[in-house]
Amino acid sequence: MPPPTTSSAPAGASTRIAHPSSTIHRQIQHLLWISIGLSTVFIALSMVHIGSLSFFVAPAAFGLSFIHNVTLLALSRKERKAGPEALAGKLPATARKATIISGWFITLVYAGAVGVTAAFVIIIGNWGEVPKRTVIVGYFEWIFGLFEMVVMGFLALKCTRERQQIVGLANTARWYQLGNYDM
Repeated sequence: MPPPTTSSAPAGASTRIAHPSSTIHRQIQHLLWISIGLSTVFIALSMVHIGSLSFFVAPAAFGLSFIHNVTLLALSRKERKAGPEALAGKLPATARKATIISGWFITLVYAGAVGVTAAFVIIIGNWGEVPKRTVIVGYFEWIFGLFEMVVMGFLALKCTRERQQIVGLANTARWYQLGNYDM
């Protein structure tokens, strides 16, 4: 692993880190792959009943997270291939405000899907005429949706921390105060 590169920074700001090799960036990459796997299992369980246990919120959450994750993986790969010289002074795709905001939004969509699925499974679980397999699949869908919601939350949090680290204000600024860099 090459050592981090530094650039001249204005007075009061710390040095920039070559983002493709940072620890947080690697953790984000792992979370992206975990999220893709969990969301695929979640949508597979949801499609057993054509998404009706979540009132079709689960397929929407899957679509948003899949597009988000694949886009970030593709942009990260493009950044790795470009090298640190071409990236000097730029934020990585995972540290941009749009990525952070969409990550938190997708987490909220998953929270909605999990809540609707849990409520629906609890309601139909008390009906005698509903097959047990429907309730069991619903519980598994709820569990995987909950896991995916937590992973997306961690992903959004790690992207926020990466932005703070790169900008050099890790302990003092909030995510919305971190400049206007490549939104």
